[in-house]
Amino acid sequence: MPVKAPVEKAAKRAVVIAVGAGKGGTGKTTFSINLGVALAEMGRRTILMDADASMSNLSTYMGIEPHTLKTTLHEVLAGEAEPDKAVYKAFNDNLRVVPSGLSIEGFLKMDRSLLKDVIEYFSRDADFIVIDTPAGYNKELALSLAASDHLILVLNPDEGSMTDGLKVQEMARILDVNILGIVLNRYDMKNPFFSRSQVEAHFGSPVIAMLPEEPGVRRKDKVPSVLAAPSSRMAAEVYHVAELLAGQKAPSESTSFVSRLMLALFNTAAI
Repeated sequence: MPVKAPVEKAAKRAVVIAVGAGKGGTGKTTFSINLGVALAEMGRRTILMDADASMSNLSTYMGIEPHTLKTTLHEVLAGEAEPDKAVYKAFNDNLRVVPSGLSIEGFLKMDRSLLKDVIEYFSRDADFIVIDTPAGYNKELALSLAASDHLILVLNPDEGSMTDGLKVQEMARILDVNILGIVLNRYDMKNPFFSRSQVEAHFGSPVIAMLPEEPGVRRKDKVPSVLAAPSSRMAAEVYHVAELLAGQKAPSESTSFVSRLMLALFNTAAI
């Protein structure tokens, strides 16, 4: 099924990509991080935003210690801080992270209706904003989608994930968000529960990446697979999606000097 590449905004506004899933545990956050890093490695100014405010873990996955987060999206949406105060650098000079907080108090203070304004603010100084959205079918997801141009749906090849994913796709269509495509995560190439063509027929959307289980690649440490395992199938598939978004080929030496230096210093495994 052909994929229509997104067109970047003429007014220098960032392309906003929501990464969604019908349920937790599909690998949505891990994919969001890897996609953001891949775009940054390709020279695109990228913001990774954790909009899963109730179950936030994006910053933890990236090795950012919670106690170092003086300001997060919680405080911004509560009107207690300016958006720029909630931005943190990670892995690459082109990559910035806007984490959500971990406190219940901060979560309860948020005015979620401000999310679109905050994303619009950040979009003036970025090429791409990748939003790690809340899993499920809820108001928080709707607000994230309403502020986005495109949806990437991360699914596991099982009936529950497929059923819940359809609801997320339908919400995106109601909100007039372009369905960029589906990422099949933890896909067993030898014994697929659903084939690629079955998934595309079921959703009416293209499968843009198939991420297999790769022992030694999917270890839960603090460096994304696109940096820690650039020769892996997972990294290649993520870069394929990044190329689709950016309209350019990734450099053959996909890890920058700074990124390789960080890996050598910290000797960490992949997420």
